[in-house]
Amino acid sequence: MATFEGWQIVSAGIERKRMGAKKAVAAAETAEAIAAAAAVNWEASE
Repeated sequence: MATFEGWQIVSAGIERKRMGAKKAVAAAETAEAIAAAAAVNWEASE
């Protein structure tokens, strides 16, 4: 059960980053801004 809960925490962090990037890309107005918003640092923790 602890492994399952651990993976839930990991997947929630991934989803938070994914949704944040999606929102930032949607708000971006230039190609450079879109590229910058789409570059998600998956290794960094929040």
